[in-house]
Amino acid sequence: MLVRDFVNRQLYDKAAGYFAARVGIHRLSAPIDFQSLRGQYEYLARVDALYEANEAGQESWHTPAEILRPFYGRAIARCALEALDRKDLGVGGLTIVEAGGGNGTLMRTILDHLREDTEAVYDRTSYHCVDISDAMLGRQRQQASDGGHSDRVHFHHSSFLTWDGVKRGLLKQPGQAVVVLATEVLDNLAHDKVVYGQDGSCFETRVRVEPSGHMHEEFLPVQDPLVLDCLAHMPRPTLAAASSPSSWFGRLFARAVPAAKEAFVPTGALQFLRAVQQIAPDRLILADFHSLPDTIDQVSRSGSRVPNAPVVQRRSPSGGSGSVACSTYLVPMGHYDIFFPTDFGWLQRVHNARPHQLAPQVLNQPDFLRRFLSPQDLLLGQTRSGFNPLLEDYLNVSFFMT
Repeated sequence: MLVRDFVNRQLYDKAAGYFAARVGIHRLSAPIDFQSLRGQYEYLARVDALYEANEAGQESWHTPAEILRPFYGRAIARCALEALDRKDLGVGGLTIVEAGGGNGTLMRTILDHLREDTEAVYDRTSYHCVDISDAMLGRQRQQASDGGHSDRVHFHHSSFLTWDGVKRGLLKQPGQAVVVLATEVLDNLAHDKVVYGQDGSCFETRVRVEPSGHMHEEFLPVQDPLVLDCLAHMPRPTLAAASSPSSWFGRLFARAVPAAKEAFVPTGALQFLRAVQQIAPDRLILADFHSLPDTIDQVSRSGSRVPNAPVVQRRSPSGGSGSVACSTYLVPMGHYDIFFPTDFGWLQRVHNARPHQLAPQVLNQPDFLRRFLSPQDLLLGQTRSGFNPLLEDYLNVSFFMT
């Protein structure tokens, strides 16, 4: 199978995939009172304590929407409201489509802000939660109910990549600006893997799983259309800086093709962008990690960087916020999270390749929050020492806005 199919199976298999079997997103019972914290050390200790409080047997992760609540969602709400100004709709409404909304915290925070600050817009707003996880949709329904938003939130049990909301006419409402939103979704979209030979030839990677459970890579001349489309927007590697593939089969292959160089290509992100194009939103807001520590090439200490290499890890058995990282993505099903850094330059190139597109903006998270939060918001996010998690945590996250 192609690497993307292997990764999808590892993460999303309904019976034994990582997200089905082990993982959750921890919900804070109340927002963190940053002004009551002494400084960075106490803030990090508070976050670490949240991991300690996870349910037994579950690996729970905390997102900026949870940790930086309500400020993170408030900033995204204000960013979404700009779509109304673009269309000169005045007090028109928003149609927001959120892919992979997790616990529903971001949805609730956005709608809370719209109701409190722009009630006329809120009254004409509809929110669509599209999620592949029925369990997460259940949590989102509860959040909508608890926040008093159930009358305007619609839930769709589907992968965003195959959602048929446009065909069903769910988004065609006069006087509405359509916003598509996805935070920390691209990182868990599967990638494919290619290997370049010294002569510039390119091979797609396939994973073979033997009846014994042993896994290894196989290489064929690249022919998958999605891989080819991704590669059209990626620079070819400099083969003089070549590395050896990380698996034993890859090293065997490298003997026949000297100086092979690996790269992961964001085929899942390309599928996502094509799904967005079907919606043709007035604004697209994406947030994700532009860089990650402990990717498999770093853990293997091969000395060579592999573009877009994933992190493969699970929570540390000792508890807390620690994790155990791997040097390969060929791991047993259901035990490890596999997530990738987002190549925002590649996203821009793909977006700009379509005619009549507004140039997207890419901002790191601190700059995004500075732009869309008020000075009072930023002050409320500051600890007593002056350390501000809104501006000094999640420094490896960026926003992509059209």
